[in-house]
Amino acid sequence: MTKLKLLVTSLFLISLSYGVSAQKLYWEANYPMSQSHPLYPGLELQHINKIKLWANHSVYDNQLNIQRVDFDFEQASDISIENFTRDGDRYRAELEGAWVFRKVILELETVNNQLNDIRFRLFVAEQENYLSDTFPVFERLLLEGQAGFLMPDSEKVVDQLSQSVEQKTLNLTLFDRASLQTNGELAFRINSIWFGKGERTLYIPVAFPIDTIHLNKAIAIVWDEIPLGNGEFDYMIGVSYADQSGYVQTTPMLSVQQLLDDAYINGAGL
Repeated sequence: MTKLKLLVTSLFLISLSYGVSAQKLYWEANYPMSQSHPLYPGLELQHINKIKLWANHSVYDNQLNIQRVDFDFEQASDISIENFTRDGDRYRAELEGAWVFRKVILELETVNNQLNDIRFRLFVAEQENYLSDTFPVFERLLLEGQAGFLMPDSEKVVDQLSQSVEQKTLNLTLFDRASLQTNGELAFRINSIWFGKGERTLYIPVAFPIDTIHLNKAIAIVWDEIPLGNGEFDYMIGVSYADQSGYVQTTPMLSVQQLLDDAYINGAGL
């Protein structure tokens, strides 16, 4: 009985360990570049509004495994494809009954298993005779393109801070994950509410690559005061964050006044 209990406990711990060792992550690509190859009159696949992608990330080998891909078309029915097989940086999956076809095949090709640049091809699978599986399958290209996938902005709050700047209360809220700014720079987001001046977003740039966004999580706002004399201070701000191994580091410290000027005067945080 004791041995059985130990075995059950061990299996539970193994399954628990496996559960926390894989993250389920979501990316999306808006209006990706694509080219359709019409095979059926009236089927318009040229315009894609969005591609959604779900993947598991293993913390053991730092590998991503694509689980599901959804295509949101502007002028055709949307499709959802799962059960991918993987060969290196190439993924393939089949979908039966899409539009007017018996079967379509989606092929994805990543670069070093990263999702910020993916080539995709959608084929129609055709056979000379559907009464037998012995006949060869021909794949006719239906759609191809390229997409850069990004994780949507996170709304998970990890830290808050309240300070007084220019005799006005400044409330800061830090979100857990970095995001891509319109200038192409990766940065942690801090929501700023400055009493009497309004609400803006402050951006703290980071140095890690865009494909490691999900591996680096913000922990806390770092605030520093530098005495200037006569009771005046210069304020500096940064963000401490941890990578997947738990190693904690801090972004370069930036001038709070400069960030506030950019956000509230120059409009960078709108």
